[in-house]
Amino acid sequence: MEYIIMAIIIIIVIAKVTGEDKKLKTKSDPNAEGYDNTRLTIEEKYNYEEIYLTGVNYYTSNIDKFMKKFPHPDWDNDKIDKLVHYKYYAQNNALVKLKNENHKNDPKAIKVTLNRRTIGYISRDQKSLVRKLTKIPNLVRAEIYGGPRKVYDPKKDKYIKSKDYNYTVRIYIEK
Repeated sequence: MEYIIMAIIIIIVIAKVTGEDKKLKTKSDPNAEGYDNTRLTIEEKYNYEEIYLTGVNYYTSNIDKFMKKFPHPDWDNDKIDKLVHYKYYAQNNALVKLKNENHKNDPKAIKVTLNRRTIGYISRDQKSLVRKLTKIPNLVRAEIYGGPRKVYDPKKDKYIKSKDYNYTVRIYIEK
């Protein structure tokens, strides 16, 4: 009898994790049915708490792996009319996961992952607010922008690629 109950619990957990992964893939994969990259309107933003992640610059390569799915077609074109040109389109509706983590510097840290890769943390100042607004673990909406860019240099009359670059990740939690 105990084995049957244990088997049922395992099946339920596997089904829940699989469903969560499918939801995450749909929101974060431009080729998936149901993919949506629309921004929140000003009115919609009043219903959400905006939180910027910390430590994002340590996880640039993890974000690059996600962002490479969204290349800007004019990246190699130097005949564009912008002062700054980004390699990837900003993502306004990525789905990220908030997870508790027993980090060596912060035993009650909240880690943020995208496609099972760490992309940053909730700052110490905002952890209590996040815990008040949502349960953890949870999936929330995020905007990701920045990354590799070229800046127009009028003296040289050409674009110069940035060697150092950062991403900005902002998550939205419903109030």
